[in-house]
Amino acid sequence: MLGQGPSGEWVSDREQAIEHLQYNGSHLKYVNDELKKDEQVVLTAIGSDASAFNYADESLKKEESFLLSALLYNSETFEYLDESLKTDRDFVLEAVDYNGLLLEYLSEPFKSDREIVLISVKDDGLALEYAQEPHKSDKEVVLAAIGNDGLALEFAPESYAKDKAAVVKALKSNGLALGFVDEPFKQDRELVLMAVNSGGLALERVDSKFQKDKAIVLAAIKNDVDATEFADTSLLKDRAFVLKAVALNGDALAYVDSSFYNDEQVVLSAIDSSGLGEALRYADDQFKKDRSVVLRAVAQSGYALEYAAPRFQKDREITLLALKRDSWAPYDYILDFVDDGLKQDRSFILAAAAQNGAILKYVDAQFKQDKEIVIAALKQSPGAIGFMAESLKHDTDFFLQLLDNDVLSTGDLPEALYSERSIIRRIVKESDYAFTNAASDLKKDRAFVLSLMKDDGADIFDYIDESLKSDQEIVRLALEHHASALEYADAALRKDKAIVMRAIKDNAMMLEYADAAFRADKDVVLAAIQTKPNALKFADPVLKADKALVLAAVSRDGTTLQYASSALKKDPEVVFRAISNSGVALEYADESLRNNRDIVLRAITDSGEAFQYASDALRADKALALLAVKSDPRAYQFMDDSLLDDEAIRQAYLKHLH
Repeated sequence: MLGQGPSGEWVSDREQAIEHLQYNGSHLKYVNDELKKDEQVVLTAIGSDASAFNYADESLKKEESFLLSALLYNSETFEYLDESLKTDRDFVLEAVDYNGLLLEYLSEPFKSDREIVLISVKDDGLALEYAQEPHKSDKEVVLAAIGNDGLALEFAPESYAKDKAAVVKALKSNGLALGFVDEPFKQDRELVLMAVNSGGLALERVDSKFQKDKAIVLAAIKNDVDATEFADTSLLKDRAFVLKAVALNGDALAYVDSSFYNDEQVVLSAIDSSGLGEALRYADDQFKKDRSVVLRAVAQSGYALEYAAPRFQKDREITLLALKRDSWAPYDYILDFVDDGLKQDRSFILAAAAQNGAILKYVDAQFKQDKEIVIAALKQSPGAIGFMAESLKHDTDFFLQLLDNDVLSTGDLPEALYSERSIIRRIVKESDYAFTNAASDLKKDRAFVLSLMKDDGADIFDYIDESLKSDQEIVRLALEHHASALEYADAALRKDKAIVMRAIKDNAMMLEYADAAFRADKDVVLAAIQTKPNALKFADPVLKADKALVLAAVSRDGTTLQYASSALKKDPEVVFRAISNSGVALEYADESLRNNRDIVLRAITDSGEAFQYASDALRADKALALLAVKSDPRAYQFMDDSLLDDEAIRQAYLKHLH
């Protein structure tokens, strides 16, 4: 039993809180602070009562994704938003795209904003009710609305109910729109058939002659079985028609003449297509007492168990079939009709849990702490972890067993277990990244971190607390297989050539953190730029002036010219090698070479975009400009203004643009 007011157990229990708040949203004010930060808890409350938004944690109210979800759950939430959001057009545009019915709560200027209105009705056609003129009569707006939901025809100008194209559009999206069309259209058989095909219950609104039309009525039943209620009585007494109706949906048996309740062919046909088990409900008692018929019924729908003779509610095979995992009926509802003796039978519960782990939520408390039953449930559905006994949720050895036997994976564990050393040690063996799940105190625990790195060889340096990254013993261990740890190494480690070379081999950019002597060591720097040319950035200035070294870098990545010495940026050979690799490297060449026609020609041959880095004089060179545009039409914007109206260049630009 859920507690009332602030004293109930539900105020601190997430699952109970969600259940309670579905019907009492304003009671969010009573839950503990942690639950007020829980998005699902808060959204459940808002779905019941928009005013619950007032009690959400302030941190949630700052998250746009949460705000949009809240508006989706309950459009009235808009009333409780901060004024700055209610007047923010960009936010409003995004919000109505989530929930068009928000249009009701917007200020008059926004209700008169065509773009906002159009987005609103495209999301929910019924938002047309809240649109202001002239947009409420705007053809594009109206057609978008009725195309989304035909019922929007009720709020459209009267002329649309007389426009066949508009009527067809409305009926295709919602057959119930038939109630709002002009009278002559209600007599059009083709339109009536279209209506019941998209909304079976439209059969209630049609002329009585169509309620006798077999094709129309069957189409309606196929769309919505409850449409059977509106079929003419003559059809509900017609055996041939009834057989067709129950074959479409067995639950139609609820509406046909009672004389068919003991017709074996009709009943069995109904049972075979009964989605809600209703066929057995209306079948004659002889069928409810027939084991083969009951088996057939519960195989189709677990709900049917409710209508079976009491002895079958004690039948192990039948009840397990009713609870079968591919039955979509709610298990708590079906369990209400399982004999109490079976519900206390361990072997039965074990078999049921193996079929569908979700049933663990509804079984007796003794079974929620039965490890074998829990394991069976978890194997079928890891989500059942939330339904086991609290004592098991804190049983570290049990969870280690589940992990070792592949019953659960790392991501399935309860958060509380991430503070258990044995659990963290186990999951890190599977994946170093799993250490990200460890509790913050474990990420700061030097002894534990060292143990994982030494004993288990765990590569967890990236995930430990920042306070430990300056610990040189940890850094030294990390450097065995983690180059980025060099950033945190002390002077002694940065002077260790073996360590530095290993780090550079893994990540050449670690040259940045190597001792200055290594950044001035040609062999070390060469090793770095052979795998990552941009490592030249961290080389000693002397080496940035070393022509052979720079040539090696720009041959692999021309843009590394930016790190070369000023003298080498003037060297034609170096620059030519760089632009041959990447034309845009011309940007980093000395101004004198950017005015060198041969150099610029080579650069734009590789990339027309490089033309922007040519000297002013060469950007006025028609031949170069033409070549650049042919290589890349974007070069057109970089040429000298004197060439922009040149016909040959314009034609080349237009040709290569497409």
